[in-house]
Amino acid sequence: MQEIERMVTHRQAAEAEGRGITTIYKRLARGEYDAVKDGKSTLILWSSVLRRRASLPKPHTACAKARSAFRRSLRP
Repeated sequence: MQEIERMVTHRQAAEAEGRGITTIYKRLARGEYDAVKDGKSTLILWSSVLRRRASLPKPHTACAKARSAFRRSLRP
């Protein structure tokens, strides 16, 4: 039996990515997500959201440490 792929709406994808709906539609237009149409609804394949996230560059450790030190220095 074939496993059913999880699909999410553009709003769910926006919430998961921490971005706005317009950004999600732009990414869809650029082909960054795989999507299907179900009537009038556009459903985004969850695996494509995860794949895009995994492809993002990792932060440079030195930059992250400097940013943390800077934030600590701003605390009263």
